[in-house]
Amino acid sequence: MGDAAARHAVPAAAADATAPPIRKAIALACPVQVAPEMPSGLHREPGDEWLVTAQITVNNGVIEAVKIVAGPRIFHDKVREAIRKYRCQADGLRVEATQVFRFKLGQ
Repeated sequence: MGDAAARHAVPAAAADATAPPIRKAIALACPVQVAPEMPSGLHREPGDEWLVTAQITVNNGVIEAVKIVAGPRIFHDKVREAIRKYRCQADGLRVEATQVFRFKLGQ
């Protein structure tokens, strides 16, 4: 990580590209997830916390799209990098999910 910050990522709560995506919990669609790293260059106080919200589209087990919809820009690349490492189920479905990541500096 490069700094004394702890990293935390906490979740909030397909075959036919023309079919509307199914809304599904990301933990069900992608049971193997990777926590994003804390970006370097944060100069804040221990205990500071930030939330980043991402919309994720999975098509037949492959991460097709990641759109960051909320949160400080400094975290966006780290969230995208982590999501791209998810291992999702190839179930023939196109799934859309929203995930919230919590970044918190260690105490």
